[in-house]
Amino acid sequence: FVLITGASSGIGRALAHEYASLGSTLYLIARTQEPLERVTKECQMLGANAYARVADVADTTAMTGIINEIERRVPLDLVIANAGGGDAQPSGAPLAPFANRIFSTNIDGTMTTIHPAIEAMRTRGQGQIVIMSSLAGYLPLKASPAYSAAKAALRTYSHALRDYLRPDGIYVTVIAPGFVQTPATDGAPHPLPFLVSPETAARKIRIGVQNKKRTIAFPWQLVLLTRLAQLLPKGLVNQIAR
Repeated sequence: FVLITGASSGIGRALAHEYASLGSTLYLIARTQEPLERVTKECQMLGANAYARVADVADTTAMTGIINEIERRVPLDLVIANAGGGDAQPSGAPLAPFANRIFSTNIDGTMTTIHPAIEAMRTRGQGQIVIMSSLAGYLPLKASPAYSAAKAALRTYSHALRDYLRPDGIYVTVIAPGFVQTPATDGAPHPLPFLVSPETAARKIRIGVQNKKRTIAFPWQLVLLTRLAQLLPKGLVNQIAR
């Protein structure tokens, strides 16, 4: 039994298809009803039992209610907190409103998804939590300070949470993708090196989750460049980025 947030497009949609092809029972969550129902029908056509739940992941009451309702019916084996993302900070715009929105969707939305699920998994002594971060959480992007900070927070929380929940039989995996072809990247004004398709991303995630990996980062070229950049002097990194 698999729950996926942000399932109406991009990586979330591709993950829904990936798990549907395995015959999993899916609970799909997104804010917009029409695209979510479309993805749900696509998963049903692939042979899966798929159910749609419309909700904003930042709404604690709604998410707690949905997850508790599902848990009363079936035990969730895997919860993928995929919903999030964010645009670049508009030049010259006030920082606070933009940052608050990014933090609400990425951090608050992830917490409201995983915390009620974790409490239910603890009672069973098993389960798996997957949290969507980004390579931007390792190497902050000047154009997206709030997004970079949010993804860094999720990466750190995931790593600490994995060790914290190990005695409870719960595995935690963090995803750190580079550039993935989604509606958010369409028409980007800057180059997107080593861009991967959502289908490729979903396949890599599914295999890594199946192997209970601590971190799933891709593509390897961008992962390598990110790690090298962490070793270089900050001034040189900024010069290269410019």
